Amino acid sequence: MLAGVPTSFNQEYNSHSLFAGLRWNFGGAPAPAAIQYKDCWDGSSVPVTADCPPAIVDDQTAVLDPIAFTVYFDYDKSNLTPEAGALVQEAAGRALSNDIDTVVVQGNTDTSGSSAYNQALSERRARVVRDALVANGVSADMIRIEAFGEDNPAKPTADGVREPLNRRSDVTISFE
Repeated sequence: MLAGVPTSFNQEYNSHSLFAGLRWNFGGAPAPAAIQYKDCWDGSSVPVTADCPPAIVDDQTAVLDPIAFTVYFDYDKSNLTPEAGALVQEAAGRALSNDIDTVVVQGNTDTSGSSAYNQALSERRARVVRDALVANGVSADMIRIEAFGEDNPAKPTADGVREPLNRRSDVTISFE
């Protein structure tokens, strides 16, 4: 104990406190609006802001791109090579699995030989391809042949040039 310092003291302490709180939100979020639905083609319903599921398209009604291919010939020939025959057979098979509208066969030659000779050769080439398509099941009534002789070269050349890319028949098969 220290001299002159009391070791204990008594004091009265009174505290009167009151705590209260108030919370208020001004401009709160409105209640959500009722969702509106629309009926779709398949019988389902979706919110009006959403798209209906896409309609299923029957593959049989889809429009097909034409099949185009080129048959090449040896110099001064109009008979099909084994490779050309296989190409015609494959194209005919693909075409017959769909509804054919028209088939156009365009015969062509290079510039070697006279114009009259090349015109006749291009006609023979177009007929040979047509006959091969018919032999593979394509109706002859759907096939149109055209002969251009040396007038429609794939690779332009001077007169009298033997160009393998010009000795050809171009075939286009279109579908309904």
